[in-house]
Amino acid sequence: MAIFVLLMTVFLTLIQSSGNEGDLKETLQEVEKQVVEQSEQIAKTEFERDKAREQLQELTEQLTKLEDSVKAQGLELVIAVDVSGSMGEALGHLVETITTIGKVLPKITPEFRVGIVAYRQGPDDRTPLQIFPLHRIVVDSKDGGRSFAKISNFLHGLKASNGIAPVGMAVDEAIGILSSSNAYDGYQIFLLLGDVGPYEYSLEDLFFTPQKKRHEAPITRKIASWVKGSDKRRVISLFSGATPEPSWPQGYRIRHKESLRFFREVAAKSGQPDNFTQNPGKMLAYLLTAIVKSK
Repeated sequence: MAIFVLLMTVFLTLIQSSGNEGDLKETLQEVEKQVVEQSEQIAKTEFERDKAREQLQELTEQLTKLEDSVKAQGLELVIAVDVSGSMGEALGHLVETITTIGKVLPKITPEFRVGIVAYRQGPDDRTPLQIFPLHRIVVDSKDGGRSFAKISNFLHGLKASNGIAPVGMAVDEAIGILSSSNAYDGYQIFLLLGDVGPYEYSLEDLFFTPQKKRHEAPITRKIASWVKGSDKRRVISLFSGATPEPSWPQGYRIRHKESLRFFREVAAKSGQPDNFTQNPGKMLAYLLTAIVKSK
C-alpha cells in the first residue's frame, strides 16, 4: 500500500495542475517518469525496484480504467461521518480527501456528485444529523469554483464536539439519498466514517452491552442490500477509533473492540471485506481504489 499511496500522490498532484480536462495520457506519462525516479530512490534492492515497477504498471492500468469507468456514466459519493468529540483528526483527513477528489474527479467526469450526512446528538442539538444533499461539482473553469466552495464550506463548518453517535440514523439517511433515484445508472460509493458502533443512546449510557448487538443487524443488512442492488455500488467502512490504552476503563475497551468488529462487518457483509480500514490517512487511496473497482 505504501508504494500505491506514493503513486497516487504523484498522480493527483499532476492531474490537479493539468489544464487538460478529461485526458490522462500526458499525465500518465509524467506519472511514469516521476514515479520511476522516486520509487528507485525508495527501493533499495533489485527486488523492491522490480516490485515498484510492477505496481506502477498496475496503477497506470487502474488510472486508465478510472477514466473509462466514470467518464461516461458519472459517480455519486455519499459519506456518513461521525462528528462527536473524538473525531477531530478523522475530520481533518476527510476535508483533505474531499478537497483532492473535488478538484480531480470533475476533470474526469462531468457528472460527479457528493452528499454528506454528519451525525452527532449533543445535549443541545435539535437534530442529530447535518445533511448536505447530493451536489454536483464541476471544474472551477466552468463555475468559478462555486460548486466546490459549497461543499468545502459545509465541511469546514463541521466541528467535532461532545455528544453521542447515532450511526443507525445516519446510515438510514445516507442509503436513502443513494436510493432516491432508482433510474440512476452511474457508479455509487457509500463511505462510513466513525469510531463507535450503534451502542450509544444517551450521554449516560456509552458502554457496550450484549443487548445492544441487536441494533447492528438492521444496519449491516440495509447497507448490504443496497450494495447488492447493483454491480456499480461500493461501500468503504473506515473505523477511526484510537488504540485502547491499558488505563482505559474496561467498558471503553470492550466498546472499542465491538465497534471495530461492527465496522469490519459493514464491509464484510456487503461482500467487500477489503474495503475496510482503520487508517483515516488512507481514505483517499481506498476511495480511488473503490472507484476503479466499480467498473
